[in-house]
Amino acid sequence: MIAGVVGLPALSASVECEIVSPLGELGWLFIRGASVIHAKCLLLVHQDGMGVSEFSGRAVTMGGFVSKEELENKKYVAFYWTLPVRFAGFTYLPEDGKEAAKLSKTIRYQRTRVLQWIRGKGVEEPIKEFAFLEVQDDRGSEHIRTALHKVADYCDRENAVLVFVNFGYDGEYRARWHPGIQDFTFERYRVSVRGRCGKFAALRPTPVEMDLGEFDPFQYFAKRREKNKDDAERNRQKAIMGLREVIASAPSGWTYAQIAQALNDRHIATANGGIWTDDNVRHQVQNLAIVDRLRDKLDEIPESSMQYELVAQSLNEEGVGHYSGGKWDAKRVETAIKRKLKVSVL
Repeated sequence: MIAGVVGLPALSASVECEIVSPLGELGWLFIRGASVIHAKCLLLVHQDGMGVSEFSGRAVTMGGFVSKEELENKKYVAFYWTLPVRFAGFTYLPEDGKEAAKLSKTIRYQRTRVLQWIRGKGVEEPIKEFAFLEVQDDRGSEHIRTALHKVADYCDRENAVLVFVNFGYDGEYRARWHPGIQDFTFERYRVSVRGRCGKFAALRPTPVEMDLGEFDPFQYFAKRREKNKDDAERNRQKAIMGLREVIASAPSGWTYAQIAQALNDRHIATANGGIWTDDNVRHQVQNLAIVDRLRDKLDEIPESSMQYELVAQSLNEEGVGHYSGGKWDAKRVETAIKRKLKVSVL
């Protein structure tokens, strides 16, 4: 006969039980998506998953059967990722996780968190550490799926568990989770990253001791976003000032390509930290002409409740198009005053 089914809460807990299972019948101990059959056991359930201190028999998870020896001597592979910061020149990251941690604080945090977790399971280091640099500055992309499938293939060959930090979990699940990683876990394991699977471990982004103090990733990200905004603003201003200076000193008849070469020779970067080309020079020169004409109109038309509407009407009558290629209206004038005139680079 089946002795019973035991369910445990998500908090750390332990249970000792004997499961009676005559031939042909199974007794199951369910622990957050995992189970042990034919076992007399003492199991410890941790916040990050299931840890086993002593048992006989075999554990079963969505990833398949795992023996006692495999659980006690499990191998781990770590995966870390971060975003580029183009205007600061951070556009390269080694694929090796240890080396990447020397260049990125976000990667260093993830590595510290993973090491903390696996060492709690009696393993000193992962057998391999991978790092991935995203392609966009402000969001995760689907490109990470290819990198993760490559790492998962390595895990399969080595019979290892993939471990990464789940930045979408900071006390409760929110909409910050990387969509590419979510898609990967569904594709590869048919389970949400919120779920449990014996093939991967998605760790909570809890604070760790790092760099001679406590490191809270979400506090760091919030401060970093504000600093990046300030730095990006300064870079945009430097770029537009440099462009105006080169245009003012350029001989009559210079082409956009010649202006771009002069900017690059002076080591003046674009707003996002790149090099100048004839295409982006042409684009920015056109934008500057629009910005300058908008400034003129604001000086010509007195301030009033109708000023923005009158400015928009005058610009449209002159054939000065909006940056998007459309027509001006009062709202677009207001937005330009708040953003475009201050930045002067679109």
